[in-house]
Amino acid sequence: MLRENRLYQSDWLMRFYKFKAEEILSKDQPFLDPDVDPKLAYALRNLQLYPVNVNTADYEMILRVPGIGVQSAQRIIMSRRYQKLNSLHLKKIGVVMKR
Repeated sequence: MLRENRLYQSDWLMRFYKFKAEEILSKDQPFLDPDVDPKLAYALRNLQLYPVNVNTADYEMILRVPGIGVQSAQRIIMSRRYQKLNSLHLKKIGVVMKR
């Protein structure tokens, strides 16, 4: 059941978040991690890309942040036209701040 869920999550990342299979799996990590979802595993393997400034980052990079989905990323892009965003704004938008 867990493996099926991880495969579904990976498929979702490739279809809606524009991830490539090589970004989800690597030669060092040829299997999906059963303990963390694929998006978080990607972030942990690419710590040099984080933290992301949501006030200046492009849409594709915002989508790669764990805790930010498609709707939240779209809301961030729309909201930052009017003001600089901080953590309180992100919580109101619906971003999961634990990740």
